Amino acid sequence: MKRWLVVVIFVLTGCHVGDYSEGTATYTLTSDHWQLLNHEVTLHEQKLTTGNGTLHFTGEGEPRGVSYLVHMRVGELDHTTNAGNSYPVLGAVTGAPYLVDGKPMSLADIGALHVTVVWEDADGIHEEILQCDEQA
Repeated sequence: MKRWLVVVIFVLTGCHVGDYSEGTATYTLTSDHWQLLNHEVTLHEQKLTTGNGTLHFTGEGEPRGVSYLVHMRVGELDHTTNAGNSYPVLGAVTGAPYLVDGKPMSLADIGALHVTVVWEDADGIHEEILQCDEQA
């Protein structure tokens, strides 16, 4: 039985993957920035914890005020940053460039979105991959 629920909103202008829910995680792509709703979260060993469950996730950008492991793919560039690093929210959202390997990137530079969400509950560790190859 699933014993906890974490709601996460992933946002990226022009690319809507849709909703996914399986009792433990719900996430949506919209057009502002990543937000964590309905739970207070703290960083612990590169994992976001809610007190009654743990949600690990890897994706492009990071929400304001929250740090975690970020894996970013832009064209041929593949960059992973450690938790604790502070980057602008996907660049163009805040007007500041997102730096990948020292090169400034903006939303327009991101051709395809690949997000891997891994969460852990009483039934074990689960993984879901979202992909969106179109941008408005």
